[in-house]
Amino acid sequence: MRDPADKATRDPAPSLRRRTVNEAALARANSGTSGKRRNYRAMKDPKLIESLESLRAKRGDAYERCLERGSNDPAGDLHAALEEAARRGLDV
Repeated sequence: MRDPADKATRDPAPSLRRRTVNEAALARANSGTSGKRRNYRAMKDPKLIESLESLRAKRGDAYERCLERGSNDPAGDLHAALEEAARRGLDV
């Protein structure tokens, strides 16, 4: 038989981990958006141009995607899409 004194003593109050709140992730979770911008670099030219037109008009597929499940920042998406168009030398 073992002597009870041989047992390791347990900490009566184990330390609790403190979790910090990622406010941006929490806001995205509550809003239902992923917070991710679409990958304009992967789009072919016709789709990129179509997305630019949609974002400028503030209606259509690209605009709705941005608001519903994207970055929720149409102005930021428009800027990113314009940068990609300029990088490709597209006249839009």
